[in-house]
Amino acid sequence: MPSPPILETETASGPVTEAEPKPERVLRCSRCSHAITREEARVVRAGSHVHTRINPHGFVHEFGCFAEAEGCRTFGEATTFFTWFPGHAWRMAECGSCGVHLGWRFEGASGSFFGLLFERLV
Repeated sequence: MPSPPILETETASGPVTEAEPKPERVLRCSRCSHAITREEARVVRAGSHVHTRINPHGFVHEFGCFAEAEGCRTFGEATTFFTWFPGHAWRMAECGSCGVHLGWRFEGASGSFFGLLFERLV
């Protein structure tokens, strides 16, 4: 399975040092390079940022949880069918530019978050 994306920590002028402010690290759609979310939006849900789950059709998905994904658009009715996070309904999330499936938006009483597929982000 692919590992979470490793993001560069260098600027055009060289490596970032602790004294310098770190540049915002953007995760992009691997198909069209549209900005999807920021590294800083990573969150822990159900004890981890990274999750591996199997859907009802037997497909294995490795994804990370993000508080925000401004570059996604969601569609479909929210449902609790086969939810991976009890108390949360989910709906599909796709790239706001090219429409490729990027993951899901989970919505519950404790708030909402995105589960984004690592293999679809760079």
